[in-house]
Amino acid sequence: MFVHDIQMKPILFILSLVICCGFTMINPKLEKNDWVLVKNSQDIQIYIKDVPGSNLKELKINTKFDATIDALLTLITDIPAQPSYIFGCTSAKRVGTATEFDQYFYQTLYMPWPFTNRDAVCKQAVHPKSRHDDLAINTKLEDGLVPVSSNYQRVSSMYSSWRFIKSPENYTSAEYKLRLNPGGSVPTWLVNMFISKGPFNTILNMRNLLKQPKYAAAYVAWLHPTAPSTPAK
Repeated sequence: MFVHDIQMKPILFILSLVICCGFTMINPKLEKNDWVLVKNSQDIQIYIKDVPGSNLKELKINTKFDATIDALLTLITDIPAQPSYIFGCTSAKRVGTATEFDQYFYQTLYMPWPFTNRDAVCKQAVHPKSRHDDLAINTKLEDGLVPVSSNYQRVSSMYSSWRFIKSPENYTSAEYKLRLNPGGSVPTWLVNMFISKGPFNTILNMRNLLKQPKYAAAYVAWLHPTAPSTPAK
């Protein structure tokens, strides 16, 4: 049985930037390979940097969650929950065949007029690092599985990664990275100019969802190989 989806998902962070207002403008003259902090609030730090050979920016978020890695894994792998927390996501569903550590999903994203709504087919892979206290989740585009629709512009390229590490202070630190080209007619300057509200709101939405019992009480047995198959009472 596959562990269900977190995604901060993946591709939606930069796509969501386009539909927001009141963002922080990015300085286009960045030093090569340097991360530049563009927002820092409520233990959420949002950075951007240049992508070699592209006019787009790479996004990085550092934050904390008052939740276990089990809870975060259960949320991220809960694909149908994506519209509840990912800014701009209108639908998400599993497609193809899943394993314990891999799954495929299809998601759609709202874009404001005159731009065309986006869609993407993705593969999400879970990579345990060190039992229950270190976990990585990567997402990339996947060809096929869902036919291209005339109602959407298919995302051209995307790769995202989550890294969760349990802190001794009983919270989970998180790092999220994203490279994305939404494809189609969305101008690069628009994607790169607006980079605060969408990712920031997504993190806040995740924190709220993690309080729900199905996430807060989640227990993923393979994260605890030396523990009983169910939590001790």
